[in-house]
Amino acid sequence: MPEEQLAALADVLVQHITTPDDCWFGFWEGRAGHGMNLPHPGPRVHIPSRKNYLARGTVRDAVRPLGSCGPDLW
Repeated sequence: MPEEQLAALADVLVQHITTPDDCWFGFWEGRAGHGMNLPHPGPRVHIPSRKNYLARGTVRDAVRPLGSCGPDLW
């Protein structure tokens, strides 16, 4: 998803959640080792056919892509 769309999504989400400063987002492990430089990859979550590293921050933190990739899960 382009960064502009990530920013638009974040703008909508912060209006509808009670904890905009506490967000979990996930990055597919298949991309995590390819230039994403995850700072201390946290726990992983498994969904069908995908494992994702979780990162924690604010909703707006999810807008900043790691490498060239935005989060796959919010």
